[in-house]
Amino acid sequence: VSSDATIGSGLFELAIYDSSEFISPIEVFPIPSLDGDVWTLVSLPMSRSESEIEVEGVGVRFSADTPLISSNRSLWLDEIKVIKLNRICSIASLPLSKEFIRFVTSTIDSSTSANGSVAEMGKNFIKSNSSYVNSLDDRDVAAANLVSAKAKRTKLDDPLSDPESVQLLAAIESAEAAVASALSLLSGMSPSITFSTSSEGDIVVDSMPGRFGGFVSTNSDGTAVGGGLIGGWDCTAKSSSFSLIVSGADSTAIIITFNQLVENFSC
Repeated sequence: VSSDATIGSGLFELAIYDSSEFISPIEVFPIPSLDGDVWTLVSLPMSRSESEIEVEGVGVRFSADTPLISSNRSLWLDEIKVIKLNRICSIASLPLSKEFIRFVTSTIDSSTSANGSVAEMGKNFIKSNSSYVNSLDDRDVAAANLVSAKAKRTKLDDPLSDPESVQLLAAIESAEAAVASALSLLSGMSPSITFSTSSEGDIVVDSMPGRFGGFVSTNSDGTAVGGGLIGGWDCTAKSSSFSLIVSGADSTAIIITFNQLVENFSC
């Protein structure tokens, strides 16, 4: 369609008739806005199917809502075609399966290659569907992570049962006793050296609670000899208690060695 001047939407109408009297149209299509002296491809949907009508004539007219305009206005129509669209994608459910996507792709390539705009629209639809599938996958992963997080939170929020509390307290007390015993053993092996505690705290060894204590060793004249760390914990599954002593003159080496031994210990 082309106009000799720029016109607004709905100025002209394309009407089709089922009788040669051209009295009452059975379908009216408003022609969209047009730029002057520019040919424009116009596609408009029909509300009736081909089985409902028998076209006897086609006419172009001014819209009833169009105000009075100059009578020398011109409009050209190159050709008018009625096309039955064969929908390559009529499935309502999304996302599309991989098999259906392959079918749509092959249909686009084989039947719409001559119409670049249609092929591009089809391929954009496939891209949108792929993005939709990816978003569903992301949603499923997020939902699974949320369920896992809620389960962990519930476990953390649940108070310990009485037997579990008793077992935990017993393990801590046993660990403290193991640390004290190890320090006593160390003092007995070196009676000329004085061992004094410098720090203490909790540790976890193979998911079991434990205790640790730091110590400083000095000679009888008060000269520092070195120091160390003592750890103690229970392995309740084996009904066994363990203690660990790491000592030396280099405090950094002591801490690194102690942590590595504790982290790699397995009941």
